[in-house]
Amino acid sequence: MIYSKKNILLVEDDPLIRKILSDELAANGFAVEEAADGEACLEAIESKKIDLVLLDIMIPKKDGIAVLRELKQTGKIPQLPVYILSALSDMEKVAEGIALGARGYFVKQESGREEIIKAVRALFD
Repeated sequence: MIYSKKNILLVEDDPLIRKILSDELAANGFAVEEAADGEACLEAIESKKIDLVLLDIMIPKKDGIAVLRELKQTGKIPQLPVYILSALSDMEKVAEGIALGARGYFVKQESGREEIIKAVRALFD
């Protein structure tokens, strides 16, 4: 399948993690938009055609939970799929994010890039 028409918004404040995941998604044929904070995430969703959001919870300006809350209030969820990127210590926040409409989550320290790519591909296949 050709994924180049699928635009993924990667929201991650750590530049190294963002670059690694962005490069991997692009290498697998996806178009990737990047945001380093919650406000930039919401701006990108409003101004661009986004097919999927990979959303870190612990980000500046508006954390991932605040972003999910706003997406739900504005009716963007469930049409826009969102997956949470989390640290191990965020499991309470992950549960809150799932309750707000996130479709799933990846624990950054445990989920390999391959696992994330496989899940993203499955969403569009």
